[in-house]
Amino acid sequence: MSEVWDRFSDDPRTPDNAGLRAGDVDRDIVQDVLSQAYAEGRLAPDEHAERSARLAASRTLGELVPLLEGLVRRPTSNLPALAEEKYRRDLREALMGFLTVNIICWGIWLITSGIDSFPWPAFVSLVSAVNLLRVRLERNSRVERSIRKLQKRQRTELPGSED
Repeated sequence: MSEVWDRFSDDPRTPDNAGLRAGDVDRDIVQDVLSQAYAEGRLAPDEHAERSARLAASRTLGELVPLLEGLVRRPTSNLPALAEEKYRRDLREALMGFLTVNIICWGIWLITSGIDSFPWPAFVSLVSAVNLLRVRLERNSRVERSIRKLQKRQRTELPGSED
């Protein structure tokens, strides 16, 4: 049902379009989705009636989006952005791990041994830097792997569910 979004003259999910007035055609698209979901048993009668009443009272495109919640699948075009977001989280975690471990080790070394002793935290720094560098250098493969996982998860979901 991701093609539902293509039927709107302006994508109601876009913040720039959310404030635009909804037309009868836009409401008809939403009503079609609600009716189909009701016919398939994905909406209970009372929920269908409640969403239909909210649809009749809607004025803007942005008000239509919540009515389709859980009924229309997120388009696959978002997968690269989601995968890139996951990579940035992984990189941030690797950086924070690097900083945390190094601050603790160098602090312990400085407090217990002093500047004149052997700088053993350098070994810890080297190992944690390798992990950070590995995450940084594997950017493309990590993003591609995330996209494949998201695609696999999307294929295994029930039709019409939203991830």
